[in-house]
Amino acid sequence: MKGGQHEIRYDYLHDVSVVIAPGRTQRPHEYQQSFVPQHAKKRCVFCPPNLPTDEIIETVGENPWRLAAVKNIFPAVAKNQPKAYGHQEIIIETPDPERQFHDFTPAQIAELFKFFAHRSDQLFADPKINYCLTFKNAGPQAGATIHHSHSQIFATSQTPLALEERHKRMKEYKHKYHSSYYEEMLENEARSKRVIYQDDNLIAFCPYASRYAYEAWLFPRHDHRRLNELSDLELKTWAAVLKKLSKKIIRLGHSYNFALHETREDFDEPLHLTFVPRLGTWGGVEAASDFIINSMPPEDAASYYRK
Repeated sequence: MKGGQHEIRYDYLHDVSVVIAPGRTQRPHEYQQSFVPQHAKKRCVFCPPNLPTDEIIETVGENPWRLAAVKNIFPAVAKNQPKAYGHQEIIIETPDPERQFHDFTPAQIAELFKFFAHRSDQLFADPKINYCLTFKNAGPQAGATIHHSHSQIFATSQTPLALEERHKRMKEYKHKYHSSYYEEMLENEARSKRVIYQDDNLIAFCPYASRYAYEAWLFPRHDHRRLNELSDLELKTWAAVLKKLSKKIIRLGHSYNFALHETREDFDEPLHLTFVPRLGTWGGVEAASDFIINSMPPEDAASYYRK
């Protein structure tokens, strides 16, 4: 679709319209659009010697640990906030302040996701917790403020309204068409030029109505609801694909986020991961309407990832 026609596509899952506008990549830019990874400061707050022991919740490995869950000392939700009840943890992904996520081996990424699963299980042990979001901000445009590679877990008593609305749309779709929207979507994407990778364990693709340039979704082939349901083989594939995506985006010089939702209730929300590169900032159209402009056709994005 390079240099092709512009097109408005509807994203049924998120209930938004996306304008695929490939010609906009030629716009002049006077502001910096990418970032160069910076070295950590001399005193890294996430390095093992500098972590106060009373902030450490749990670690994997010893002398030094390989992974660590620590308290978020600037939480948005907390147990002592009845109107914003929840838990927030930071997952330090390596003791080495210079190694970034895209440098990890697939085995290290798989171990990290096993730790995510374990920590979310621990947070769901609190009967007040109904929702858990595991996410990563990689780079300043993605919201990262500390260089040392880390991710976060955000658990609350309240399920996001967007998730509840999506669940409602899924029920309406099933009632109207007597089939699952997710199953139909995955079947369609599997036959499309937007596929990045697929096998018996996983399918990764750039969605038809991608809201972000180079956006990608990872779905296990089996219908899971929680991270702890992924098999070792599924995790191995998941990790290898995610490593490739992150390396490809870092090679372009851009930040990225990834995120996945888990709920206590069955929201007909199959476990999946969204990978969102941050090539730019949404402007007036996105802020003032339900239109989103994406200058990178997902077919072209998938082609880049496959190379």
